[in-house]
Amino acid sequence: MGDHRWSDDLLNRKVFGEHLIELMKSRYEARKRADIGSLIINLDAPWGSGKTYIIEKLASILADEDYAVSKINAWEEDRNSDPLILIMSAINKTLSEKAIGSSKAKKLLGDAKSALAPVAIEAGKQIGKHLLRSVTGLSIDKLSEAYLDNQAISDDEDFEKEAADAFEKYVDAKLQAHESEKQSIALFKSKSSKALDELSKGGMKLPLFVFIDELDRCHPDYAIKLLENIKHVFDIEGLVFVISTDTLQLREVVKGYFGQGFDGGVYLRKFFDRTVVLPPASNLDFSLKKFELYGVDFDKLSPPEGVNISYIIESWTNFVHCSRRDIEQIAEILSNFTNTWPYPNIIDPVSSLILASAYFFHPHEFVTMGPGALFKGSTGRWMIKAPFSDSSEDTWSIFNNIKSDGNRPFHSIDLHKGYSGRFLNQEMLSLSGSSQNPQAERSRSNEYSDFIVVSAKSVLNIDH
Repeated sequence: MGDHRWSDDLLNRKVFGEHLIELMKSRYEARKRADIGSLIINLDAPWGSGKTYIIEKLASILADEDYAVSKINAWEEDRNSDPLILIMSAINKTLSEKAIGSSKAKKLLGDAKSALAPVAIEAGKQIGKHLLRSVTGLSIDKLSEAYLDNQAISDDEDFEKEAADAFEKYVDAKLQAHESEKQSIALFKSKSSKALDELSKGGMKLPLFVFIDELDRCHPDYAIKLLENIKHVFDIEGLVFVISTDTLQLREVVKGYFGQGFDGGVYLRKFFDRTVVLPPASNLDFSLKKFELYGVDFDKLSPPEGVNISYIIESWTNFVHCSRRDIEQIAEILSNFTNTWPYPNIIDPVSSLILASAYFFHPHEFVTMGPGALFKGSTGRWMIKAPFSDSSEDTWSIFNNIKSDGNRPFHSIDLHKGYSGRFLNQEMLSLSGSSQNPQAERSRSNEYSDFIVVSAKSVLNIDH
């Protein structure tokens, strides 16, 4: 795989991605030799860690290598389709494109769809009520009311017999439907397997890779049905499923569906043949590239003498505990800030990062009316203070305070200056896209420059 395929890799995922591709290919070959069936891999990582990027990248690379690839965003579809129909449609679309020159493969794919049609139809309706009415002419509500009313049953022997006959027919119909479903699934698997073999003879590379993203964001019943269908209906040699999830979140989804005390972890393990954990990545390169992409004006950001701006950003990314998506949105705020800053003096990157983060996590706590107030109830005479050390657990603890308690004011120190609140308020106004009269404030540029130095010394705990 050429490096150009990973030219947009912001989190250095190339090594992991290439390893995962080779793992999938080797495990597929091993299972093929053992005649085991499909391979189901769980790509596990917390929300915002870059799972979608990996899914898209692997799908693109494998398609370039002439593998058949299907992609499904489960979350986008969970309100609009049955999971069985969703998977069948995605796979059929991909294979139909590959079968353009093969009439035999086309027929086999058509036969497979026809075989699964009865199962899909039953899955899309409330089988109990519909089936009972169709075989007995009676509704569940009518039967329930009758059995709840003991007097009615005892006084109406004809209805009691009618109800008993109805339930017998209902059970028989359910058993027949179950047996028919088993036969339909078996026929579907057989026809699908033959279609894959025929396409392989025609030059299509196996396996067919099916990537499923955002499963953990689906409604619980939809997510569970999708997993069950993949495991039981699409257990076909020649298919490799890659399902990205935040597994901890998905466990809670399962627990919520089945009830407290249910072991969601044990339940999920039966669906996956292999779980691959996406390792955490350093946010530094990602942040720098996103800041550049969103047009943050670094010429207006000047760190204190002897402190590299990359060091500041690295410390921020290490201790703020943002997701990648958080960083991306903070980058957009910071870009707006630096590009609309109207003053000739430079901007302290520490203060601006703190403010951008605070504004992102708790915008409702910012006050934009009048100078001297950044948080509700603040006095205008305070400054953020946190030790700056790459070895201290307390470093940048302010960010955790911001995220965990939006009503908590910043740590206060008395700078013996009356303009600290006004200055930070002006920065906040710029962050929020608001503005004050810049001419009235420029006369304070020297004071603001002094404040930047004091700010840096206080926050960084340095003396230059």
